[in-house]
Amino acid sequence: MTHRIRLGPPWEVSAAGGCVTHRRRFGRPRTLDPGERVWLVCESVPGPATVAVNGHLLGSAEADITDLLLPRNEVVIDADGPLGEVRLEIRGPALTLDPAGPDDYPFTHDLTRLNMGGYVARHWGEWNPEVYRRNYDATENLILRLNGERVGFVRLRTDGDALILDDLQVRPEFQNRGIGTDALAAVEATARARGHKAVRLRCFHENPAHRLYLRCGFAVTRSEAGADWMEKPV
Repeated sequence: MTHRIRLGPPWEVSAAGGCVTHRRRFGRPRTLDPGERVWLVCESVPGPATVAVNGHLLGSAEADITDLLLPRNEVVIDADGPLGEVRLEIRGPALTLDPAGPDDYPFTHDLTRLNMGGYVARHWGEWNPEVYRRNYDATENLILRLNGERVGFVRLRTDGDALILDDLQVRPEFQNRGIGTDALAAVEATARARGHKAVRLRCFHENPAHRLYLRCGFAVTRSEAGADWMEKPV
C-alpha cells in the first residue's frame, strides 16, 4: 500500500559549471501508521547525480528516508540538467488476499450489511441474509489483510473471459487509505495471471466507490436499475 506525494515546484535551481543543483524544502509527512516508511523516489535524473536529504547523501535515487526526517526537510539533487518527477512515497505493509475460511463468513456478512445495507434497501428492499449466503457460496472469497489484520474482503467469479468482482468491501476505519486501490490492483493481477481479458464489476450510481473505479481505469459499459456495469481490460 503506497501513498504518493509529488514534490512539484517551486524548486530552487542554481548552476555551477556543468552541474545543476536543485533544492526543495518540504514538511514532514503526516504521522505514520505502524509499519509505514517514507521513501524518496527520483525518476529520470539526468546523468551522474547525487541526492541528499537534510545533508545526508543517499546511496541511490530511490531510498528509505524515514530516519532522516525532521519537522522541516530539504532535498538537494546535483544533476546534469532538468529533473524528472521527484516524489515521496509512504509505503505501508503489503496488502494480502487470503482465501476465506468458515470463521470469516460472519465478518464478511456484517461488513457488507454495514457498508451496503442502505443501498440494498433503497434499490432492492429489505436486507436478506439468505440471499447474501447464496451469493457468497457462489463466489471465490478472499480476505484483505494488512499486518495480518482483516481489513476487508473481495468476492470473485468467472464469466467467460472476464473476472467478475462481485464485491469489494473495506472496513470504514480503513477507508480512504489506498486499500481499495491496492485491492483492485491485486484483483487485476489475479485476472491477468489466470488469462482473463478484463475485470468487470457493478456499482450503484451514488456509491462513492464509483469514483474510485473510474480513477483506477474502469469504464462504464451499461447502466441498469440504479447501477453501472464497469469494465477494465487487463
